[in-house]
Amino acid sequence: MGRLDTSLMVRQASLHVWKVVVTNTPRTLREILPTLFSLLLGFLASSSYDKQQVAARTLGDLVRKLGERVLPEIVPILEQGLDSDLPDQRQGVCVGLSEILASTSRDMVLTFLDSLVPTVRRALCDPLKEVRVAAAKTFDNLHSTVGSRALDDILSPLLMQLGHGDSELAENTLDGLRQVMAIKSRVVLPYLIPQVPARFFHPRPALSGLFCAERAMFALARRKSHRGADSPPRDSFRGVYFTLLLHALLRYGGAFLTNHFIILVNMPAAPCYAGGFTDRQVKMTPPVPARKCLTLEQKVQLIREVEKEGRQKSEIARQFGIPPSTLSTVLKNKNAVLDGFEKSFSAKRKRNRDSMYPEVERALLEWLKNARSANLPVNGPALTANAEALAAQMGKQDFKCSRGWLERFERRHGVSSKSIVGESAAVDRDIVDGWCKHRLSALLQQYEDRERHL
Repeated sequence: MGRLDTSLMVRQASLHVWKVVVTNTPRTLREILPTLFSLLLGFLASSSYDKQQVAARTLGDLVRKLGERVLPEIVPILEQGLDSDLPDQRQGVCVGLSEILASTSRDMVLTFLDSLVPTVRRALCDPLKEVRVAAAKTFDNLHSTVGSRALDDILSPLLMQLGHGDSELAENTLDGLRQVMAIKSRVVLPYLIPQVPARFFHPRPALSGLFCAERAMFALARRKSHRGADSPPRDSFRGVYFTLLLHALLRYGGAFLTNHFIILVNMPAAPCYAGGFTDRQVKMTPPVPARKCLTLEQKVQLIREVEKEGRQKSEIARQFGIPPSTLSTVLKNKNAVLDGFEKSFSAKRKRNRDSMYPEVERALLEWLKNARSANLPVNGPALTANAEALAAQMGKQDFKCSRGWLERFERRHGVSSKSIVGESAAVDRDIVDGWCKHRLSALLQQYEDRERHL
């Protein structure tokens, strides 16, 4: 337990002592397991948060090291811990189960799922709210491990339990569902709403309907608020949708709420309830298409297509997959686009912006074109040296070719510094003829002399 303490110094000292004393960790753990487990249960039942965390981490470490050999002994003891009259101990059981589920493989959890499901379900209905909160975290870990089976085995029975004759148990169950919803609303809400029986939306159990509507609005508002910076604030969505569903709840009952909730979360295949709100009233804002940025080459091609006779602008816009407003903007800046295309080093450039020193940039770009035409190697230091030399010639004393400026220059013009290895380059024809006439003949003469001596 000291090896998993909340204090770093305690963990380091305990680890040193453990390595000195213990030679075989798994065998030693099996031998001290009964004593260790009594200590863990006491720590799990403690009102101290640090003690509960130490015990939970120790349980997780035990499961990782001993695996299947220790789970058959741990799970029944934790199940019995939920029968305790001490609320701290019941809360500690949930904390321990969460750590075990987080440290165990999926196959091992499935082996003990028949024992874990009733335990988590009982904890979600516990009279103490702190236990229900801890049980919701346990449910989160269980669902992350086994998937939708946790929803079917735990949430469905809890929904049926909402109509229990014991009002206190129904209230505890409702709060347990609320705690689960607060942690995994994105997964639980689409599963939960269609399964709520319609009878729970009539006079007395209206609280469950309000709960579902409120949680639905919260999840929808959060989902809508992430769609863009121009979206209305979360509270406005929450108020609008809560009003819609509350009105539907009181007027039409659970069937309406189920069908129209599915419509609200953008599932167009869902049926509409007769007599309910129209599609216009619950219509969601369509998704905004991604903005398409055209390169200079595409813009020039666009201008050339417009200059041809016999084609409409709307047809050209559809061909390029752009709205008519984008086409109008390109035509408005026609001269700037053509000028940038002629001067730019790369036709893949999308923005036609000049730097703070356009004269230096144009001169450096011209030098770069000449160097590439002569097949000369160009790298970052060469560009930096030439940029500073050109700036000095132009009297730009405040110019400094920093790494950032050079990176922006290369990005604007699509410049990449690559080593020239084994590449063929254009050579002057006269030089080649002279080499063949003089140097090559001399080399061949040497080989002929050697052959005479052989």
